[in-house]
Amino acid sequence: IKQSLEIYFAGLAFGITPAKIGEVVKSYILKKNHSQPISKTAPIVFIERYYDLVGIILISLIGIWFVNLEKIMIILLFIGAVGILAISQRRSLVESILKKTSTIPILKKYLVNILSTFDSIHVLLRPRIYTKGIAYSILAWGIESLAVYMIFQGFKIELDFPIVVLIFTLSTIIGGL
Repeated sequence: IKQSLEIYFAGLAFGITPAKIGEVVKSYILKKNHSQPISKTAPIVFIERYYDLVGIILISLIGIWFVNLEKIMIILLFIGAVGILAISQRRSLVESILKKTSTIPILKKYLVNILSTFDSIHVLLRPRIYTKGIAYSILAWGIESLAVYMIFQGFKIELDFPIVVLIFTLSTIIGGL
């Protein structure tokens, strides 16, 4: 437990990097201390960001729905979330894209690692794991949205909860992009 916490907090130190990509340092620590290949452990960080993205999109859809904005935004965000899922579940499509791009010299020498990484990603996107991951992400982003709402309340700024959710989630998505 102590080692897991140390690795977890080492990753948190890099949580302020764009898209929290610095958290991949956890993979380096796992390689150094436990001989785990980076191509096997780094996908965990990317999948975590993916679950964050889908969770925050779904939370923002709720905010959009209750704020009565144009429903086209809901449709576009939903199509985006489903599109990301559909592409990630098509192993043959992803492998085909990877093999075609492997003709680029710099990617050619990393193809085996990239395919290994995709294998890890594919396991982490199995329906049962996916459902739990998205549920936890929605719960986490929902709690963060509630915390932001409570901060507004603490500063005596009277905004409806759905508006705060919308402001928080969309600004997070835009900031991530």
